[in-house]
Amino acid sequence: MYSGDTQHPLLYLFTLVVGILIFPNVTSLELCDAPTCNCLNSFFGPIYLSVSCDVSSPDFDFAQFSIVTEFPSEPYELELRNNAQHSREPFVVPPDAFVAFAHSSSSSPSSLGFYLIDNFAPLSRGSLRGLEIQHVTFSGSAMNEFPSEALRDVSHSLLSITVYNIVSVDGTAITFPPVHSLDVLERVTIEYTRVASSTSLMFTNLPSLRQLEITASNSGTIRTLLLVDLPSLRSLDLSGNNLMVMPSTLSGLKTLKYLDLSDNNIKSLDANLLSKLPELAKIDVQANKIETVDRAVLEVLTDLTNLRALSLRGNPFDCRCDMLPFIRWLREASLDIGPGNVFCKYPLKFSKIELTSPDLVSALETNCSEVVTEKLLMGTTSSVTSPDSVGLLQTTKKGDDVSPRDDFGPPQYHVIVPIVIVLAVLSAAVIASSLILHKKLKRRCFVFFRRHSTESGSRQHSINSVNFIEVNRIYDAYVCHHDSMAEFVALTMVPKLEQEPHNLQLCVSFRDFLVGVDNLDNVSSAMNNSRATIVLLNREFITSGQCLLELNMACSQMVASVDSVTGPGDGASLVPGSETRLLLVLMDALPVEDLPATLRALRDKITCLKWDTKDEDRCWGQLQRALLARR
Repeated sequence: MYSGDTQHPLLYLFTLVVGILIFPNVTSLELCDAPTCNCLNSFFGPIYLSVSCDVSSPDFDFAQFSIVTEFPSEPYELELRNNAQHSREPFVVPPDAFVAFAHSSSSSPSSLGFYLIDNFAPLSRGSLRGLEIQHVTFSGSAMNEFPSEALRDVSHSLLSITVYNIVSVDGTAITFPPVHSLDVLERVTIEYTRVASSTSLMFTNLPSLRQLEITASNSGTIRTLLLVDLPSLRSLDLSGNNLMVMPSTLSGLKTLKYLDLSDNNIKSLDANLLSKLPELAKIDVQANKIETVDRAVLEVLTDLTNLRALSLRGNPFDCRCDMLPFIRWLREASLDIGPGNVFCKYPLKFSKIELTSPDLVSALETNCSEVVTEKLLMGTTSSVTSPDSVGLLQTTKKGDDVSPRDDFGPPQYHVIVPIVIVLAVLSAAVIASSLILHKKLKRRCFVFFRRHSTESGSRQHSINSVNFIEVNRIYDAYVCHHDSMAEFVALTMVPKLEQEPHNLQLCVSFRDFLVGVDNLDNVSSAMNNSRATIVLLNREFITSGQCLLELNMACSQMVASVDSVTGPGDGASLVPGSETRLLLVLMDALPVEDLPATLRALRDKITCLKWDTKDEDRCWGQLQRALLARR
């Protein structure tokens, strides 16, 4: 369909004429008979028709599609495949390359695949215009940047994205711009694809996304994973990514039912994150480095009323007293714990014993009961290890090689260890109390001398009795912007706001950030030390993962600052008469439908400054007054 765009029929007519000039003897042509193309039926999985075109052939030209008059009547996949061994010539998809498929909805393929393209040139917006594809695949190819923006040409029809074994042209990791604003997209699969550590992997404003798989990167390069505004997400697979901890971005996935974190290096489950996923029915943490499951995690697992499966195989569980409540619960809950058996690894005498073994439970109950613990603390140790100890505790014989982790320890240690622990805890409490008292006294002295100082400085800060930490803010504002606005900030904004008479002090990344420090740490420090955050919104900003991450940090800070006045939990609605620390400046006219949901919500809650190049004096005045009001 042309959707009312008159450019498409004209371009189609032009390409048709060109096609006739190139192929003058062709009056009727089926797509399967187009030069360099042939039709194949799949032999694996569901039967479907595949139209495969060899893009490495010197005869291949996108213009050949313009002379096709007959298209398959059944759903089919259009494959663009490089059949040459090593073709380093850039493969370029020109704008409106597929416009010939637009004259009828039945002529468009249902799937589009790019296979074995050695040097995939950047795919620009408009390249896929005219297609009504439901599925797109990138496999075995080399590209420097994933074409997230180009896929928005088919946002009205695209149901799934598959990315398999993709590297950059030089064989390293690729950059992955945010995938966003694809209204009907239901599934994304990314396998064996390394993502550059310098970029955030972001999926946002995808209202229909139900399944997301990012697996087998084995590189640990998912530096920051951001999952925002995914109200329909049910299944998330992050297996095989060398993750060390559970990603914090999970906290916003209220509808998630299936979570796969297998084949990573996670050492413990995060009770706080799991508590924010109330709909979980299956958790897969196989082949990680989890040794124990503490009581906080157990309480959360108990509260997950829909939980039916908890896959645990391949973890080095340490089956000591603190694991007993979890082992009991696991036996009683009748959960599916995955294929194969789940074994203890420590102590050594329990190694290769099933986690839910009755003998293990009996041995732990005998040696970890509250009555025995009380006797140990009272110094009555005679009954700690009796000859009648049952089950697996009798497996160690005299002369066995017992490692430090192999047993519960000699009886005298059961008295010494609790006493040492109690003394250590008391010492830590005394030290912590001293530090807190010292810090409070230091702050009070600082505020006292600040209030009564008669010295005049270049900058005077007022002390807020509700939130006295404001005295430590050294900047009037941190400027959050995309690199495309750097020249405007450096040459126009900084001189305009920092000159007389107001002498405002801005924090800008290219001047004030510490060299050698993590970028996000610099951003966090800048926001914490600024009375406000100015966000310069333009088209480049809303498509940048880094910029949107900084915006989310600023929003969190805004809510936190409101909580300091209203109390925790009340920050969702701003205090009447108060100013937020977030100043939004619209540098471009941005259509509402292009904005991520976070920005759309902010536009409704905060008065934005729309920059008018024809009335800049007014704009500068408004911005200056907003900053001065926060001093």
